[in-house]
Amino acid sequence: MNAKRVMPLKSDGYRKAIGDLLKKFRVKGLRMTPQRMVIFETLLAATDHPSCEDLLSRLRPEMPSLSLDTVYRTVGTLERAGVLRKVATSEGAHRFDANLAPHHHFVCDACQRIWDFTWESFDKLPTPELLRDGRDIFVRQAELKGICPECLKSTRPVRTPTGN
Repeated sequence: MNAKRVMPLKSDGYRKAIGDLLKKFRVKGLRMTPQRMVIFETLLAATDHPSCEDLLSRLRPEMPSLSLDTVYRTVGTLERAGVLRKVATSEGAHRFDANLAPHHHFVCDACQRIWDFTWESFDKLPTPELLRDGRDIFVRQAELKGICPECLKSTRPVRTPTGN
């Protein structure tokens, strides 16, 4: 697997995430399959926010019969179960993040890579007045888009919001 580890497999964080997954599946009456478990474990270990196509290419060597359709359906099930988040890139592609700890994303508009970061001052900001009308806000997450240092140094053409 090419992804960097978010947490060592079999760590306390890993065991908690697997326990939460199994509990949510039981509550929702969902069956745990080997494919669902392996896809979730792969997402849990990844720091690069893989797409469904990325997941398939990582898992195909150990699960040759795994199809892209199964990966898409499984990721959808995991998202509905609340154990992962979808992250959109500027290209409209969907990537996935099993890190549910509070954090934010930087998305490079040129290479589409996604980085996690924390931002304590943002997290401490009061809710805007307009939204203090009884709404139930359960996630405070910022997504910043721009160009990463590698792409700024490279010869790749840099896209800007105005197309220049």
